[in-house]
Amino acid sequence: KQWYQRRVRGYYNWASLPDPYTATCALNLGMEFVPMVWGPGSLTDLNLTVWSDSGYIVGFNEPNFYAQSNVNPKQAAALWPQIEAIAKTRNMKIGSPSASACGPNATTDCYGQSWWPTQWFDDFFSNCSNCKIDFLTTHIYTCNITQFTDYLTTLINRYKMKVWLTEFSCPNAGQSIDLEINFMKQALAFLELNPQIERYAWFGTRLPLDDNWLGPGVDLLQNWSSQLSQIGVLYNS
Repeated sequence: KQWYQRRVRGYYNWASLPDPYTATCALNLGMEFVPMVWGPGSLTDLNLTVWSDSGYIVGFNEPNFYAQSNVNPKQAAALWPQIEAIAKTRNMKIGSPSASACGPNATTDCYGQSWWPTQWFDDFFSNCSNCKIDFLTTHIYTCNITQFTDYLTTLINRYKMKVWLTEFSCPNAGQSIDLEINFMKQALAFLELNPQIERYAWFGTRLPLDDNWLGPGVDLLQNWSSQLSQIGVLYNS
């Protein structure tokens, strides 16, 4: 309980409602659930199912990824008034779709065939010039701190908005925990000192032991325990 209250302000689960097993506990700890409209299909009856005790709602999950919500910018702009209507009835602030850094397979995996999602965001904002968007959401997975800081600085300067970095991590399967610790120290220093970064969230708390991409080295919690891992202690410091 102590570490939750110290550092965690809110959480999300890529859905419009919290997991019933965690909702009560999170509320008791003062953690705000932030609903997400994952993709176009999530808009069905969303007025009836969106969590109403939050001051925020965020848009489509990684729409520039063909393997994620895969929403092209023009379609996202056409659907955006539905999200605005939901937010207005609940006095919610709205986070942008979380177009995100694509990685080395950008030419086959992502809209615009670019590592950075600026093409997706540019096309979205050009089709959604009068849309209500209060902050930009995005993700990045990298172990290169220069790439990390350049990416976020570019988005901040290009779109002139506050940023929620709702997923970030250093893919590190099979490598030393020292790599994670060094990256996290530098990333947190940048995030904490940048006034344009409103919120950020490391991914994740506990991953399967056989995860072959991020690896268990990124876990903020120890296996089979609620105790913080070595990197979790750093993140919570």
